[in-house]
Amino acid sequence: MRDIALILVVLFVSCYAIIHPWIGVMGWTLLSIMNVHKLAWAAADLPLAAVLACSTLLGMVVTRDRRRVDLAPATILLVLFILWVCMTLPFSFSVDGSMDMFKKVMKVDFMILVALVLINTRTQIVALAAVLVFSIGFYGLKGGIFTIIGSGFGVFVAAYTLPALLRAEQPETTYAAMLLTLGGWISGGVTLLGLAMTLSGRRDSYRPKPPPSAPPPG
Repeated sequence: MRDIALILVVLFVSCYAIIHPWIGVMGWTLLSIMNVHKLAWAAADLPLAAVLACSTLLGMVVTRDRRRVDLAPATILLVLFILWVCMTLPFSFSVDGSMDMFKKVMKVDFMILVALVLINTRTQIVALAAVLVFSIGFYGLKGGIFTIIGSGFGVFVAAYTLPALLRAEQPETTYAAMLLTLGGWISGGVTLLGLAMTLSGRRDSYRPKPPPSAPPPG
């Protein structure tokens, strides 16, 4: 059931990305960062991110949505980094072993450049920030709930998303950040408390025991 639902949502977003390609960037970001397809069964092995990326590129060609190439310092550094990675690949210790990671990095960097062209307005930037925070904070909230229920080790990832949302200065995204980071804070607190108790117990076990007291004189 979740496979069918995920495929239908991806197809809908892909079709909509042909009309408004910046929506495809949102879908690709959610699918790549959150790895929604990994929560499914048969859809886990389907190239859903590639479908969204192709639809986004097609939308860039056939639509007239606003696009802008801003040669900011960060953009220039990213392009230089991509060129540097391409130049240093032949000199790696194992070219064949590095090829898989090289392809992944190039795909991500290419879609970052696409996002820099398509994401222009404040609404689009805030929407992208919200998608990023939700993608990471979902597992932080899930880990916090799991920590409370199962007394296991949680994750801290949601705690790192709070500054990004607070900088957006939007009430709706601020509330979302507070909600999504709650699980991360709970998870981190319980984890640190358990670690402190474990270390305290080990320290007490290594503490030298006092010698036995001498029997009273008869």
